[in-house]
Amino acid sequence: MTTLTQTLIQGGVIKRFQMPTHFYQQLFGNIFLSKTDTIIFDEVYEDYRGMAKFVPPNVVATVNGTKGFDVKSFRPAYAKEKDVIEAWSESLQTRTAGEELGGSFTPAQRAQMVRAKQLRMHRIKMENLYEYMAFQAVAGGKIEINMPDYPKSTVDYFRNAQLTTSTFGAQNWATSTNNPLEGIAKMVDLVYDASQEEVDTIIMGRTAWANFYRYFTNNDRMHLLDKNVRGSDLEINLLSAGTVQGAKAVASFTSLNGQTIDIYVDNRSYLDPINGAAKRYVNDNEIIGLSSMGFKGVMAFGAIKDADAGYQATRMFHKEFRSDEPSADYLLTQSAPLPIVLNPNTTFRVLNVNA
Repeated sequence: MTTLTQTLIQGGVIKRFQMPTHFYQQLFGNIFLSKTDTIIFDEVYEDYRGMAKFVPPNVVATVNGTKGFDVKSFRPAYAKEKDVIEAWSESLQTRTAGEELGGSFTPAQRAQMVRAKQLRMHRIKMENLYEYMAFQAVAGGKIEINMPDYPKSTVDYFRNAQLTTSTFGAQNWATSTNNPLEGIAKMVDLVYDASQEEVDTIIMGRTAWANFYRYFTNNDRMHLLDKNVRGSDLEINLLSAGTVQGAKAVASFTSLNGQTIDIYVDNRSYLDPINGAAKRYVNDNEIIGLSSMGFKGVMAFGAIKDADAGYQATRMFHKEFRSDEPSADYLLTQSAPLPIVLNPNTTFRVLNVNA
């Protein structure tokens, strides 16, 4: 799990910004473009736990029944980013950041620089929205759409209710003698029972990680025999200590039966679209687990409802149009994204491991 820090240097001005790259890029790598504003999937029932039947050679075998399937229909949300470059704007007439004192660019050149910056920010904001939606789908098994100019709605993938829990209760990590693996093992087993997939990734908030790390370092349990994960011996490897910034791999543990779980700490934040406040994707006391191999994520995009786009589906559609009086250029980016989870029971969420 990584956070890409991209640095732009323009005219001696260094601009740094964080680009989240984990959830939607790594778990929703399959892209689906719908020709309409509705996305339709067929869900086929396949249970691979069944066995062949014993039948005497002189007895006619029973014909297997035909498995059915569900048709699932989703309507993606619609997103827009819009900016304007006004011909009379003072910013086009005066020196910009990084420009030589006294000014070396013409208003037309400054307008082009503003246009490039606005288009870049449109792309970044759209990708931040994809990441926000993908995180919701992974963490909670549903996506809640709640923004000032959009009707409130929820896309629910109906994850097993047991895979979301408020606390570990008596097994909470705030008690220094409690082994953190006991609570994790319980959730790992629930995921396996619900999906027949093994959890291989756990994402922690910073306080959850601090208590996890404290248990093993304070009690000298870097290598331990543990009977809570599939009844196997288990080895802990701590890759990082102390405060973690951004998103970073910090530990892994592997049992003798070959099951390996990698642990990440995610301190990234986003700006709430309602009030502009900074909020963390993963809360300090929270953990999220998933089977990256069993998780089936699709990043779907519906049709762009714009004649200039030909009403076709695309990841993002950029357009520019002009107002003659007063003279202004408008930049508009549109997208109809929806992260779709085809196997929602491969994830779990514990909202507060320390309570």
